[in-house]
Amino acid sequence: MNIIGPIVEWLVIGIDLIAVYILAWGVVLGLWSFLRREWLRVLKGPNLGPKDDTLRGQLGSYLLLALEFMIASDIIYTLISRTYADLIFLAGIVALRTLMGYLLSRELNQVSSLATPKRLK
Repeated sequence: MNIIGPIVEWLVIGIDLIAVYILAWGVVLGLWSFLRREWLRVLKGPNLGPKDDTLRGQLGSYLLLALEFMIASDIIYTLISRTYADLIFLAGIVALRTLMGYLLSRELNQVSSLATPKRLK
């Protein structure tokens, strides 16, 4: 276990950094879309640019992906956890992140169903 522990720790750090990058990139894209929409609204009128639901869906999808990476790193970290307290703490974190992911996924499904036009028969 002497050699596996540091490798797993570096792997967990790498996955967490990927999650932070995904989250930051999603925020940058969401902010850019928001600012562009507001700029178009000021210049050309209120009905131009992406709608609020599109922005929420875009940011929410990045949040959900980052959460999935964080959950993966927590699960991998359990390989080197040594105490029951660590395992219980990690189980709580994974449970909370999974619940957040589920609720966010549900909200994204609702947003996408509102954004898609209904077909007339």
